[in-house]
Amino acid sequence: MAISEFLTIMRPLNCLMATAGTFIGYSIAAEMLQFNFAVAIAMCVAFLVCGGGIVINDYFDRRVDARLHPNKPIPSGRITARAALYYALVLFFAGNALAFCYLTAMAFVIAFAFTVLFILYSSVLTRAKYIGNFVVASGTAFTLLFGASLVGNYYVVGFLAGAALFANAARELIKDLEDIEA
Repeated sequence: MAISEFLTIMRPLNCLMATAGTFIGYSIAAEMLQFNFAVAIAMCVAFLVCGGGIVINDYFDRRVDARLHPNKPIPSGRITARAALYYALVLFFAGNALAFCYLTAMAFVIAFAFTVLFILYSSVLTRAKYIGNFVVASGTAFTLLFGASLVGNYYVVGFLAGAALFANAARELIKDLEDIEA
């Protein structure tokens, strides 16, 4: 197993989007563009928890992916299922440990809650499509609130997070309809 496969399986561009949402949420809540230690840690937490969520999803989807996406890291054998599971757990643990040690209590609660939600989504909620769609959409929306949790000012960010939630929920529903047609 090459190290590059562990980066590939976590889809780093998606994780970078989570870090961007965190920075944007913080900047809006703080009413200024500022990069500091807490923001850097929060961005790392968002990257790690997002990556853990993606990897755990690939772990639970490995049988379906073997049929539909055989070139993904787990079905292709480039990463074992066990290694992917342990990797997801390490990503979740590292992200939550950083949040617990260096960020606000609310930031830790959000990171931990989404760790649990991503595990539930991947293991159980994929069968409850519409609930799962809102979990995925809320993951996007909460990156903004996660950034705002460093300041504690949620007023404007809450409206933007709500818009992101509904836009991403619509996207997830449309993807489901396309999957049904396929």
